[in-house]
Amino acid sequence: MNVTNGPLAPKKDIFGIYYAAYQYFGFRTKYDLDSYKQARASLEKAIISDPTNALIWSLLANLFLNNHIFQFEPSDNDIERTRDYAERALWLDPNCQYAYEAMSWVYLLTGKRTNASK
Repeated sequence: MNVTNGPLAPKKDIFGIYYAAYQYFGFRTKYDLDSYKQARASLEKAIISDPTNALIWSLLANLFLNNHIFQFEPSDNDIERTRDYAERALWLDPNCQYAYEAMSWVYLLTGKRTNASK
């Protein structure tokens, strides 16, 4: 199989990824239900487009953390999702600062303060 007749690799939608990050930071300026829903939809779409993007995973983790705090769409598993998404982000990029921020909050909110400082 050669380059001309082989299968094409799927292209990443980088504008969708940038848009998702933009929507997340827009949510962080408003903290309302509409901007939460827009940010969540954009981030979830970006994850499908590029599942190896640590920043998008960590922003999604922080979004669910904010949902736990502000209860835009009440859910019992926001802390678990925050932890899972932040851990995935750290697995992809061990230097991802937004993932460390989310993990620190998870440790604080679950009573594991000694882990939060690590």
